[in-house]
Amino acid sequence: LGVQIGTIMKRICTVAWALVGLCAAAIWPNLQNPEMAFGLATRSYLPDGLTGLMLASMMAAGMSTTDAIMVSGAAIFSRNLYARHVCRTGSDEHYLRAARLTGVFLVCAGLGAAFWLGTVTKAIEFWWKITAFIGPTFLLGMFLRRGNSWGAWACVVTSALVWWLTEHDAIVSASDHRWDTVWYQASLYLPAGIAAYIIVSYMTPPEDEAKLNRFFARLNTPVGQEEVLIAAGMEPNSEEILPGANTRADAKVEQRPSLSAGGTST
Repeated sequence: LGVQIGTIMKRICTVAWALVGLCAAAIWPNLQNPEMAFGLATRSYLPDGLTGLMLASMMAAGMSTTDAIMVSGAAIFSRNLYARHVCRTGSDEHYLRAARLTGVFLVCAGLGAAFWLGTVTKAIEFWWKITAFIGPTFLLGMFLRRGNSWGAWACVVTSALVWWLTEHDAIVSASDHRWDTVWYQASLYLPAGIAAYIIVSYMTPPEDEAKLNRFFARLNTPVGQEEVLIAAGMEPNSEEILPGANTRADAKVEQRPSLSAGGTST
């Protein structure tokens, strides 16, 4: 929930960046490469010291996002997937090594995607499309108690399939170039994914009631009132969070609260 709220709030902050782009388009209407607009505005209207500060700020912002995605992605894979389904009896050192290797792989994959997409604009549009496949599963899961993992997978697969069909003009007119934009494509694959989530969730068995009770209890418990969850027995089982923990004391030290419906920890 905190991630979702933070993401929405950051969209407000990006308005200032959009205004810089609009002003640059008005000042330099014949600029051949639009991606040079922000750098050109920085060089033209900021003094030397503030220009350096702007560059340092942009590099710091990019690095903070990159390392956060690397660490969180490695943690999700090593604990929620690898430790649960591949190696359930490994040591902490083993899972740490797996997380580090995953982090290296994520960075290499990011570099490959950067060279493949070529421009920042294409990268942003591609990111919008990918997150739109997954985003509805998070939002609907927080409000639709009947939702389940089958519905979530149906949402992702259906959204991706409808996007692919629109991208290759299989279900839209090839002569109408509006369907080449992310906005028109999203008007098809977002409703399709949401509909698939709801339909499949109601057609398949629901999630375990104890999991749902624990998830929504945590979701509705304010920060600082975790003792309410402990008193109600809503804390996740140590063995479930840390399959490789050798003792109950070790598991207790490592235990972290989770917001996922399955009680997993990242």
